Amino acid sequence: MRAFRQVIPAARVLSCLPVALALDLPAAGQASIAWTQPTGGTTIAVDDANNVFTATYVYQLGAEVSVTKRDSQGNLLWTSSFDQTEPTKWENQPFVATDPQGNVIVTTTLMSGYSNPVNAASVVMKFAADGTFLWRRVYENSFDGSSLRKCLVDETGHVYAIGIGPGPFGFTTKIRKFSPAGDTLWTYNDGDGIGAPLNMKFAPDGDLLVVGRGIIGSVNGYARIGRDGQKVWSLAGVQSLTVGDLSADSQGNSYLVHGNFQAAGGSVVRKLGPSGQTLWSQVYGGTGFRIEVGPDDQPVVCGFPNSGSGGAYFFKLDPAGNLLWTNPDADGPLSLLLHAQMAVDASGDTYLAAGTLFEMAVCKVDANGNSAWTKTTPGSYAYAIALGRAEGSVYVVGGQTAKIADAGEGQWLNLAQGLPGAVASRLDGEGIWGQGGRLDLLLTQAPANAPGLWVFGASAVSLPLFGGTLVPSPDALLAYTTDAVGRSLLGYPVANAVLAGSQFWVQAWSLDASAPAAVGATNALRCTAP
Repeated sequence: MRAFRQVIPAARVLSCLPVALALDLPAAGQASIAWTQPTGGTTIAVDDANNVFTATYVYQLGAEVSVTKRDSQGNLLWTSSFDQTEPTKWENQPFVATDPQGNVIVTTTLMSGYSNPVNAASVVMKFAADGTFLWRRVYENSFDGSSLRKCLVDETGHVYAIGIGPGPFGFTTKIRKFSPAGDTLWTYNDGDGIGAPLNMKFAPDGDLLVVGRGIIGSVNGYARIGRDGQKVWSLAGVQSLTVGDLSADSQGNSYLVHGNFQAAGGSVVRKLGPSGQTLWSQVYGGTGFRIEVGPDDQPVVCGFPNSGSGGAYFFKLDPAGNLLWTNPDADGPLSLLLHAQMAVDASGDTYLAAGTLFEMAVCKVDANGNSAWTKTTPGSYAYAIALGRAEGSVYVVGGQTAKIADAGEGQWLNLAQGLPGAVASRLDGEGIWGQGGRLDLLLTQAPANAPGLWVFGASAVSLPLFGGTLVPSPDALLAYTTDAVGRSLLGYPVANAVLAGSQFWVQAWSLDASAPAAVGATNALRCTAP
């Protein structure tokens, strides 16, 4: 980092621009439907350019999954599919994910029959960013009775598909890892009986967090699997009348949630250490069955206020299990049903995809537990959501596809121009640059325990540096060191008024032994004051 000779407070560049005597900020609850499109689906994903991918299926013999790509303005770019020609089969319940190159991965289940269809086989497909079909893998054979639930794609483009199928322990949860070219690298078969898979997500260190549910009985199962396909820990036979969920912090700890079986009510949250040992377990209110750990390493739980009632109930805990806040009525009078997905953004705000039986719905609760907004739009109910990347938006799919513009997240633009090492580090920004607002920057996928600099500029200079591009003018530099999983979080409360339309640019540069000059850089962001 020899090119930077001076480190000065980051606040300087954020306050050096002309200020206004008064500034009217958008209200915290100001969100609007930016657009809707009639294309529905069961899954949604975005790429780094905020292109939107959805997929849907047709219950018809000989039919195949259809994948749609739209730009961030809702314009149709292409629709693509693989021509599945077996006349007695059809593809069901797809899931989509994008890779760092903008390609889209699709998992689906090949079904056989019409009036009483059965699972035939698991299918993983890959399409290029322009919609060109690249490859398709059917396993273990064309009729082994297996099925797929979803997939994840890591920062190097490797694919992890989870479902249920035959293996050495019978018909159990199965995870298969594919290379970017579609080659099988390993297969993990559950031998502990965690049940059929409900969900899989990445931990901050890259491990796979798996949640299962017994096919019979009221039991949940949980597991943490390494990127090498080896079990870190597994926990089966957890009694619960509700489904459960699992998330993790940057220290290797895991948090799981399930129902309080003994009292037939309440939410049980259990914290597990890196090897799966129970650190604490406590009962809280509501009927929580989803959990996410935010960038502050603190878990947020979501569910219904009571068993058998609609609504959106949230609460947040500190790492010791102390209750930080509760929001028992985040959605107001809507009494949301059909909770489908939960997500947390770079500033710790939480989002819930649900429905009203007649409309899709997304509910947002801010990092302090306040109800931010709940937006509904036609489309029966929401199957899934995807958070826009550095643009203050949420994409939702169900009976339709829609974009929600969230003024409370500020005006950010992803300018790309990263300098990757072995993987591409990523910078996300949230918040309003204006008096009383707060800016949050989250660096992820950088080398662990690496020193670096936040670079802030009042203009863009785009200078060549270390084989990459330094986008901001280096007007203010702030040192950081990433944590054990390659993250760094910077929060900045804005005390002064800012002239409407003012802009700043920011980028993060880290020491990275895998980069050509041993220095890597994130994508650059531009923030605009409203």
